[in-house]
Amino acid sequence: TPQPLFPWGDPTFNNWQTNSFLTLPFSGYTETTWTWNGSTYLRTYYPDSSRPYGVNNKVYQNVSMPNVLEDLQLNLSSAEFDKVIYDLTNFLVYVADPSANERKRMGVYVLLFLLLFTSFAFLTYREFKKELKQK
Repeated sequence: TPQPLFPWGDPTFNNWQTNSFLTLPFSGYTETTWTWNGSTYLRTYYPDSSRPYGVNNKVYQNVSMPNVLEDLQLNLSSAEFDKVIYDLTNFLVYVADPSANERKRMGVYVLLFLLLFTSFAFLTYREFKKELKQK
């Protein structure tokens, strides 16, 4: 079966658009809050002839990066541009670490193993301690 585009949950676009955070559910028991400033950063470019690329950014002053999405920003409405940025950001998060879900799933088994091993080690320690007291 194909993997879902958002394996960490189904984030809502409304939360992403109006806030600088997004709560991502991983299962029925855990979730994380992802914060960013990408939307603000990508929307605050302004013309500045003193900069090498002719633009600057209000969030990160004297940025050395051109406004690579300028064509999109000019050709799309504000809502469409927000949707493109939302999709792009989530895709890059997934591509950055596609095995994240597998690691998190395996981590549960590793913790269970460590808990079981620790309990057996403690029981063995108690038995050795009993034998040492008897001598």
